[in-house]
Amino acid sequence: MKDVTINIHICLNALLGPPNGIAWRQDKICVPYWRVYWNNAPGAFVITADGKHELLPDEVAVLPPRTEYATSAERETTHFYLHFSAENPFDTVKPGLLLLRDRRIVSFARDLSREVEKSAPNARTMLKIRRYICEILLAVPADRLPEERFADPTVERAIGIADANPEISISELADRLLLCRSALIRRFVHITGMTPQKFLRRRRLERAAMLLHFSDKNIKQIAQETGFCDRYHFSRLFRQEFNYPPAAYKRQMDLEENPERATVSPPDEF
Repeated sequence: MKDVTINIHICLNALLGPPNGIAWRQDKICVPYWRVYWNNAPGAFVITADGKHELLPDEVAVLPPRTEYATSAERETTHFYLHFSAENPFDTVKPGLLLLRDRRIVSFARDLSREVEKSAPNARTMLKIRRYICEILLAVPADRLPEERFADPTVERAIGIADANPEISISELADRLLLCRSALIRRFVHITGMTPQKFLRRRRLERAAMLLHFSDKNIKQIAQETGFCDRYHFSRLFRQEFNYPPAAYKRQMDLEENPERATVSPPDEF
């Protein structure tokens, strides 16, 4: 039996909307982790392929990884937000806005918002946040979950080697595993649904997205750390994956934590 690893990235309150809050203008954002929102009053909106939805106090809004969305705030509201990652099968849930109106989950959000507002999270608060995440994941409808594939030790070892050596080629990776290239490709497609090249490139770009949001490293450092030959090659692939070049993506991710920064649309830049 394999446990589900959960990594909490951030859990904070922000004041959104005029006259005193953040404008919260994000456009066509797509991130490789979960975003969870609870607002204490109407006035802020999330826009997805399903339309424009106002965030209300009697619900928790959940954006699974790789859900493309935009945001806006028209009136002042306290915005409690949580970002986290979870392993298979919760890293590949079908994208799209999920609205949870279970009273227990909403109450959890309200209480945690107050607790986080008072002081920095302590050990007990962190346990409550993990419980909140578990309640959210358990509330994901079965038809939004992918078919859970059993672990393959060879594929897991391949991912570990590639993580430690991001510039390794697929042929070199196969040699390290004492496999022919075609056999490695078949194993990856069976377990992940993708070729190793596509899976590992996406994994590197997702790690780069996390570093852009949650580290102080510059774009050149992140490109090198994630195995891209130069900043411009990295920027081109990153934009293909996440709609934005890295610098603009980082500014978008800073909106909630740094209200003095504002970005309205993705500029043409590297």
